[in-house]
Amino acid sequence: MDARTYFLMLHEEAHWTGKARRVFEIPTPDQWRAVLPGHNSIAWCVWHIAYGEDWAIATLRGDQPLMQRDGWAGRLGFAWPTFGIQMTAEQAAQVGETIDLDVLRAYYRAVYEETRRFVQGFDFDALDVHRPGLSEHALDLMGGDAFLRTFLASWTTPGHYLNIMTLMDVYYHFDEADHMMRLLIPERRFT
Repeated sequence: MDARTYFLMLHEEAHWTGKARRVFEIPTPDQWRAVLPGHNSIAWCVWHIAYGEDWAIATLRGDQPLMQRDGWAGRLGFAWPTFGIQMTAEQAAQVGETIDLDVLRAYYRAVYEETRRFVQGFDFDALDVHRPGLSEHALDLMGGDAFLRTFLASWTTPGHYLNIMTLMDVYYHFDEADHMMRLLIPERRFT
C-alpha cells in the first residue's frame, strides 16, 4: 500500500467510523449544542475539526480556506478568525448556541472532500521536506499574533499539517465529542 492510499484510509476512518460515526448518528440537535462545565459542545468539536482541517489544507494549497473562499462563515451563522485557538469558554459556547447545525454538517463534508481532492495530487515523498514560507502563510490565514507565531514556528513541513490537523486532531476532538455524548446520554450503552 502506498502512502496516499494509506493516508486516505486513515482519513476516512477518522472522519466517518467509530466515534465520529456515533457523534453524527446519535446525539440530538439539543445535545450537539449542550455545554457542560469544563467541556466543549459537540458542535464546537465538529466546527473545530472542520475549520482546523480546512486551514491546514488551505495552508498547503497556498490559498484561502473554504470558510472564507466559499462563504461558509456567513452560512454557518458563526465566524471566528481561527479554528478556536485562544477562545474563552464563553466564546466556545457561542459556537453551539448560534451555529446552523445542518450547514455545519455540510461544511464538515465539504472540507473532508476538499482534503481528499487535494491529497490526490499531493507528493507524499515531500511530506517531511521543509517548505519555506509555509508557516508564514499559515499565520497569515489566522492573523498571526505572538501566541500563534510561537505555536506554529516549527510547522515547516507538509507533514505537520496533514498528520496533525487532518488525522490526530480529528481523532482527539471526536474523542472529546464522544465523551460529551456519553455524559449527556448516560443511560445509553455504546459499543
